[in-house]
Amino acid sequence: MNDLKERAIKYAEVKVKEALTSAIAQAYIDGYSAGWKEREDGTSVVSNAENVKFIDLGLPSGTLWAEEYLHDSNHNLIYLPYGAASKLNIPSLLQWEELKRYCKFEYQVIQRGKKNVCFFVCTGKNGHSIKFEWSGNVHAGQNIYDRPNSSSKTQSWLNSSSDNHNCFFIRHTKEGAELSELSEFIGYSLPVMIVK
Repeated sequence: MNDLKERAIKYAEVKVKEALTSAIAQAYIDGYSAGWKEREDGTSVVSNAENVKFIDLGLPSGTLWAEEYLHDSNHNLIYLPYGAASKLNIPSLLQWEELKRYCKFEYQVIQRGKKNVCFFVCTGKNGHSIKFEWSGNVHAGQNIYDRPNSSSKTQSWLNSSSDNHNCFFIRHTKEGAELSELSEFIGYSLPVMIVK
């Protein structure tokens, strides 16, 4: 009976490894395909980045942050995979840490048309502010959106050589804004915040 159990365990280990390998490979393919489709569609991100309004938040480094995430001509958020976003002037980990240290983050809801839109407004010591719209991410061409609740968040890419911190996130909690960084799958597409 023990021999049968050992064979069953070995069989299960092989099947689990095969299933995980297959699932991870498919996620990679889906993310790559979504990024490829964006390039084929000719999404003109550079022209949208040239029309961005930058805000001086009074940061010691003098870094200016975009007023909000990049949008297309219809004011829809632009989602990009890491490879495409890293060609733009996305913030570094140091710039993100400076923003966290010197600015105040507050949760706000505004009405846009007939729907409520949730934001985190980031205000510098000089009183100027930028906003981060709740956004979710895009995986395999489908928006994964966090519905407004106590754990809703937004995230965007960081220009980082570290595999541990290639994006930041802001999560709305009962205590306020939770600010952090993490490593996100580079096949996902996230909204893009730029700096200069």
